[in-house]
Amino acid sequence: ARNVVRFHPSRTPREYLTDLPAGDRRRADLHQLVDELYRYAFGGTGCGPEQFEGWRTRASTERYASST
Repeated sequence: ARNVVRFHPSRTPREYLTDLPAGDRRRADLHQLVDELYRYAFGGTGCGPEQFEGWRTRASTERYASST
């Protein structure tokens, strides 16, 4: 709704990192979230309820899409 990211069904989570400017601190945070997502999904790292809730809280859209 805020046109912060350009959605395309073939884009991977890592490709969305380029939507934030390189110097933006949120980009480093999002990079960490994407790395964790890939470890959970493809790397065999366990993700219990507490880890998932923490990841989900840190992935809140309000952190990456400014209200202005």
